[in-house]
Amino acid sequence: MGFFDLFRKASSPAESGASGSKLKEIGVTGLHVATGYVYEEFLQELSGDRGRRVYREMTDNDATVGAIILSIDALLRAIKWDVEPNEKDKDGTGSEWLKETLADMDHSWEAFISELLSMLSFGFSYHEIVYKKREDGSIGIAKLSPRAQESLLRWEMSPNGDVLGFHQQDPNGGPAIYIPVEKALHFRTTFRKNNPEGRSILRNAYTSWYFKKQIQILEAIAVERELAGLPVIRVPSEVLTNPEMSQVLAKYMRLARDLKFNDQGGVILPSDTYKDDQGRPSSVRQFDVELMSASGTRAIDMNGAIVRYQQDIARTILADFLILGSASRGSFALSKSKTDLFLRSLEGYTSNIASELNKGLIPKLWKLNGFPDETRPTIVPGQVAPTDLEELGNYISKLAGAGIIFGGDAETEKKLRQAADLPGEYVGGGMYPNDMMQATHDPFGTIPDEDEDKPKGDKEDGK
Repeated sequence: MGFFDLFRKASSPAESGASGSKLKEIGVTGLHVATGYVYEEFLQELSGDRGRRVYREMTDNDATVGAIILSIDALLRAIKWDVEPNEKDKDGTGSEWLKETLADMDHSWEAFISELLSMLSFGFSYHEIVYKKREDGSIGIAKLSPRAQESLLRWEMSPNGDVLGFHQQDPNGGPAIYIPVEKALHFRTTFRKNNPEGRSILRNAYTSWYFKKQIQILEAIAVERELAGLPVIRVPSEVLTNPEMSQVLAKYMRLARDLKFNDQGGVILPSDTYKDDQGRPSSVRQFDVELMSASGTRAIDMNGAIVRYQQDIARTILADFLILGSASRGSFALSKSKTDLFLRSLEGYTSNIASELNKGLIPKLWKLNGFPDETRPTIVPGQVAPTDLEELGNYISKLAGAGIIFGGDAETEKKLRQAADLPGEYVGGGMYPNDMMQATHDPFGTIPDEDEDKPKGDKEDGK
């Protein structure tokens, strides 16, 4: 009896005395959830429906956030997606069927990608899979229809924290709808505690966004007033103390509140003056208006604060390279490194999307149609960033100069073709076009001489 036979015998439930309960899940994820409502967010203004309204305002109403989300959307909609056949599917029947099915949807693939990217702002995106009967008799996809995050009523979850479904409230007054996860695709930015709502990429930018918004409001008020200080209106004390003068006081309070440089370009005041001790009119008017300004020369740089908050917002999403030109400092090398980091993070999102499609969509289609599992293909995302061919060429040249060649390596040639977005498939012969190049890069004598098998006389005669 071998080692592994002994191991299997010792670890089997019958021999070790393990009961069926030991095969069951015991613990929970630790997610704070009650009756389908998630309570993970410690800021009340970002919890539940209130939080989704805030994230929508940030996305739709802030220039910095909007530019970042737009750039991500444009980049990820532009990448190429491919369907790779299963290694066991020699003729590629499964991959060809899936390509045709995805192309046969009622909406485009780019529209689906753009819609699911709303998960970046809200943390998750939920799509109902709507099936249809295809002309060849198989069951395909009519559409991958989005279910708006704002329509979320509550989640259906198992006792151990697994997501079972999505309860939706029709915003047009219809009844509540339940969409089980078996009929849906559930995309999330993060999976901590298996939180069905994920985590918005704007979460860390909220504080900076909030203070920037308040400063911009104050800046707009200051510009609108177009004045040198705070309006101050002086009135007789009788107006402040006599209840019968309350209407007069209210008029002057509105005047102080609304005083700004627009159609109301002037102020009308009575010309009465105070009288001196002898009852004669003095030069002091009973009513007066002036602008009160702070003493000294201290001023707050609103623009500097706004720019700093913009940088903080972009930095939290790894997109601060977008505003490098707004400051006096910054270099091309810094911009390139930040751009590379940003694009690498986007590749993480595409991998996340592909994983959900390969686990949540393709197996369901294969089960509905009764296709064999060995024909099940895989959806693969393309590169987000274009390959720097100069860097790639230098890399290959240096490898070749070091004696490292790719002759006969189909996988390497395939990857190099994909990196450069070159058409064609591997047909043998390696990376070098002729035997002379191979001989030049054959320091270990691994490539046979083409005349080695010829009769020696033919070689000497040059035949």
